[in-house]
Amino acid sequence: MLVTRINPEWSWPRAQNVVVNVVVNEDVTDVTPPASISCTATAKATTPHERSALHRSLMRSYDQYAQYKDAKEAERMIEAERMITEWYQDHGPLRDDATVGNFIRESSIVWWVVNVLDRLGGIGAYSNEEAIQPGDIPILVGDRLFVEVSEHPDESLAKELKDAPYSRILAQVIRHINQGLHDNATLTNEDPWDIPRNHFGKKDPSKLEKNDRAGHKISTVAQPRNLIGYLWLRIQNQFEKTPDINYYPCSNFENCDQELPIMSDVSRRKWCSDACRMR
Repeated sequence: MLVTRINPEWSWPRAQNVVVNVVVNEDVTDVTPPASISCTATAKATTPHERSALHRSLMRSYDQYAQYKDAKEAERMIEAERMITEWYQDHGPLRDDATVGNFIRESSIVWWVVNVLDRLGGIGAYSNEEAIQPGDIPILVGDRLFVEVSEHPDESLAKELKDAPYSRILAQVIRHINQGLHDNATLTNEDPWDIPRNHFGKKDPSKLEKNDRAGHKISTVAQPRNLIGYLWLRIQNQFEKTPDINYYPCSNFENCDQELPIMSDVSRRKWCSDACRMR
């Protein structure tokens, strides 16, 4: 069974009244409660059609936060609060049981994996690097091939992956993707009625003509359990298509920070959403 589509009926609410309870303490102990994040949901939602490269937005958000890696804790927490608040308002919480630590940790893993995939595909900051075709590299060559990638945010893994060959780095990327999908996504079957879809890919009964006969068509789709699950599904898509995939900015990129994927057989869209198009 080949599953290539994310359930177009899925959506995830954005947030308002976001409160990030940060803890600034140079002597944090094991009994210190985790810094929590609270918010209320809005009527606006994140939709797959309008956020087809949302994993890259989180990668860039964490990249800005990472610039404060060596700053004082108070400065890091201020930047963390800014990043989380903006993300919640623009896109929504990654999961229900949100804490500052979990958000930073999950964002850092997404950041590292996407950076590695970009390096292998010659995308973005690595556009001057030679793209690598993972499926065409023999095992022995992969064990001897060294590529420079970003340092892993986990200190123990950073030590393991320092000066590691391509095959070791690729194996770690796959472990992260497998874990992200296992924990945050599943499979489901769409409503079986075979009726016309709207431009978001959702089945729309209003588009049925008076004399149309709707039959049954069974389609299995990937179903995110939460927003981080959707991001891992988008990462999986980039992984599968590497190096034959690239990304380009929405025409309103300065305001929306959204990219769109492009393949050789897909025509380009100018905007990520109707909201950007109308601006």
